[in-house]
Amino acid sequence: MIRFEDYSFIYGIENSEAGIHNINLAIDKGECILLCGSSGCGKSTLIRSVNGIIPHLMPGRYEGKVYVNDLIVQETEMYELAKVTSSVFQNPKSQFFNTDVESEIVYSLENQGIDVGIINDRLNKTISELRLQDLTGRSMFELSGGEKQQIAFAGAYISDAPVVLLDEPTANLDPDSIIKIRNILIKMKAEGKTIIIAEHRLSWLNGIADKVMYMRNGRIETVMNGGEFFGIPENKRIELGLRELGGINVSYNNLLNGRSTGKCLEASDLTLSYKKHVVQNHLSLYVNKGEILGITGVNGAGKTTLLRTLAGLSKKNPGRSQ
Repeated sequence: MIRFEDYSFIYGIENSEAGIHNINLAIDKGECILLCGSSGCGKSTLIRSVNGIIPHLMPGRYEGKVYVNDLIVQETEMYELAKVTSSVFQNPKSQFFNTDVESEIVYSLENQGIDVGIINDRLNKTISELRLQDLTGRSMFELSGGEKQQIAFAGAYISDAPVVLLDEPTANLDPDSIIKIRNILIKMKAEGKTIIIAEHRLSWLNGIADKVMYMRNGRIETVMNGGEFFGIPENKRIELGLRELGGINVSYNNLLNGRSTGKCLEASDLTLSYKKHVVQNHLSLYVNKGEILGITGVNGAGKTTLLRTLAGLSKKNPGRSQ
C-alpha cells in the first residue's frame, strides 16, 4: 500500500538537516499508523511525502522513492495522487477553497468531476455520520477554529481515497469532538482505509493505532505495536517527551498555594460576538493575581473570542474589561 525505500528529503536550504533521513517503511492496507515525537522531528514531512506536497509543492532535495498504491509519488501528478490520498492539515484554513460549509466539504469530489447525484448522496451521508447538522448552511468565515477543523475532516472523509493522512487533526477540537473523530476513524478502519496520523495528543488513539512510530531528528527511532506503546511506563513516556497516554488525572490543589491576592483582571457585562454571531451575553468575571484560569467549552462557545476581547484585539464587543 505505502512504501518508503531509502527515502530522504532535505528542505531547500543548503546543507540543512531539516527533513527526514533514510526512511525504509512498509505500511499494509488497512493499517492505522501513529507518528509521534517532538515538534520538528519529521512527522509532517513524512506525511507530505505521501500525499505529494513533497516534492511537488515544496522545494528541496530528495533521494529514494515513495510508493502509494504502486504509484511513485515523485513521478505522479498531484491530481492523480488526490484520487488515492486525502489529507487533513494542522491548520485547517490552509486547505479551504470555498466560502460555505457544504461547498467546502464536496470540493474534492467536484474537482474530480463526479456526478452531482453521487456528490449529494455522499454529502448527506457525511453530514449525518459526522453529526455536522449544526454547521450546515453557514459561512466558513463564521466558524470557530475547532469547527473549521471538523469541516476539514469532513472533506477528507467524503472522499473514497484509500489512504487518509491526518496531521494533528485534534489540535483545535474539544473533548466531545475528539470522541466524534475517534468514532469516525474506527469506521474508516472497518472500511479498510489506510490511516497515518501525526499527533501530539495521544490518549484518544489508544485502541485505534496498530503501530506507533516514534521519530527523532528526522528518523524513525522506534516502532511499537499499539498495545505495547500505550502500556509503556510513565518514566519512559516522560523520557521520550510525549504527552499523557491515558486519561489525564492531575491534582492542581497545591499549584496556587502562596499566590498573591487581589484582582488583576476584571470584565463586566461583556457581550461576545464573532463576525455577526453573538456567542455570549452579559458575561462578567475576575481573575486574582497569580491565578491560573482555564477556559473550556465546546467549539464555537467563544473561548478564543473572550481571550481576544480581554487582550484588546476585539474592541467592538460591548462591555468593560480592565
